[in-house]
Amino acid sequence: MPKGTVGLLAFLFLIMLSNIVPARATVGLFQLSNFSWCGDPHVVSCGQVTVIFLVNSNTSNPGVDANSFVQRVIDAANTWKAVSGILFQYGGATTRSCGVDNGAGVDVIGWSTLAGTPPPLAGTTPFTFSGNELSQVTTCFNNDSSISWSVSPTGPLNSGVYDLQSDALHEFGHWVDLLDLSINNCNLAECSSQVMWFQLASATFKRVL
Repeated sequence: MPKGTVGLLAFLFLIMLSNIVPARATVGLFQLSNFSWCGDPHVVSCGQVTVIFLVNSNTSNPGVDANSFVQRVIDAANTWKAVSGILFQYGGATTRSCGVDNGAGVDVIGWSTLAGTPPPLAGTTPFTFSGNELSQVTTCFNNDSSISWSVSPTGPLNSGVYDLQSDALHEFGHWVDLLDLSINNCNLAECSSQVMWFQLASATFKRVL
């Protein structure tokens, strides 16, 4: 999800994908990408989908406690688990990097210095697929010092500080087959408060679906 509130484009790979995925269904205020999990080798079953993710908590970002980071990610995963039918399961710590080029084909959540139009993206969720089946999904939060993160379980947040769990909840939305909401596919007044809105303002909690 991009940092800031005005004119930022998030998840460029998803925008590109929107040109090649044929038909997408809209359910409520959520737009589906029509990818399934059955192709991912880290999915336990396709009847009751269980997705195992690993977390690399190594970051140079000041103020981010490793244990709190892992817990906020788990909290976000559990929020989606309660409503999506996908049983997200924390598989433990890893030293592998996030990103689809980590060489292991595993579903990793971690940190990376993300390039993008300034100000930089706060997070991104690239994935690989074959046909309509996902083969790997991974989330990277921006390690750049220009972004101040909070991994606190509660508020309030100061201006300029971004809530990790709120962004993680947005990123996991992509794990459950959802695209970003924007003025291109949703009414601004209706959708800007939603978790899948493509922008996240600082000092903002979006922890409820």
